[in-house]
Amino acid sequence: MKFTCLIFAMIFSTKIVALGSKGHWLVCQLAFEQLTTQQQNSINELLTHLPAKEVRLLNSFLHKKSTAAISFAEACSWADAIKNQTPYTHFKAWHFVNLAREQKQVNAFACQNNCVLDAISFHQQQFLLVKTAQKKIQALLFLAHWLGDIHQPLHVSYRSDLGGNKTKVIAKNRACKNLHQIWDSCLLAQLTKQQWLLQLTTPLNFSASDELSAINIQSWANESFAISRRPSVGYCQPSKTNSSCLASLTPIKFDQAYKNQHTPLLTLRIQQAARRLWLFLSTHI
Repeated sequence: MKFTCLIFAMIFSTKIVALGSKGHWLVCQLAFEQLTTQQQNSINELLTHLPAKEVRLLNSFLHKKSTAAISFAEACSWADAIKNQTPYTHFKAWHFVNLAREQKQVNAFACQNNCVLDAISFHQQQFLLVKTAQKKIQALLFLAHWLGDIHQPLHVSYRSDLGGNKTKVIAKNRACKNLHQIWDSCLLAQLTKQQWLLQLTTPLNFSASDELSAINIQSWANESFAISRRPSVGYCQPSKTNSSCLASLTPIKFDQAYKNQHTPLLTLRIQQAARRLWLFLSTHI
């Protein structure tokens, strides 16, 4: 994906939004805009069945008025907003998959105690099987969120440093404290949601590799893992003696050169997630 010089010349905002909420918004809005009006209306109708308490939690998470209306794209952060609530705490580990540093690929046995790969399959089936509108919208919002998470490279990473949360960075923006935050939010902070939406909107042409299936879900995880392991990302330094991936011993410099090199990777992942979500929605809504 090509970015104009104008984009990278823009001032890097000091405001970081909680992928982060901007990334999830983009995945879901890109998919939603490509649906038919009837399909969009069906999703909007389902959203009205989200419990009022959970709408308030979501609005609080997004720093909106508690009674504000929510869009599908905003609701794609619902899984983050409610994850500390008692009925949902067991889903916390489903936002990611953490691997050992000697692993080079995500295999079929990657999920030891549930992870984002299992989460996608589980809530795909939940959405298709449940009968009540409330259960259906909750399953859909989980599924849409998981599709965003699996395409964020640092959500497919190493357990030794909690997916990059312990990998320090040097950045002008004090809110960018670790590598996970860089890929969750900081790379996207240079533009607003609407500016990114304008940049990333393209026709959603799909192939068989975009369909929701166990083998494809594993492949999507490996796409993210391959990015995590790139030396330029700073997260993985190849060992000279074996196949393991060594942790960075010094903080990673998050400067304009890092943004220029890696922002296109993240936005491509967002587009891929949107295409795969759109394919599911256009087939099953």
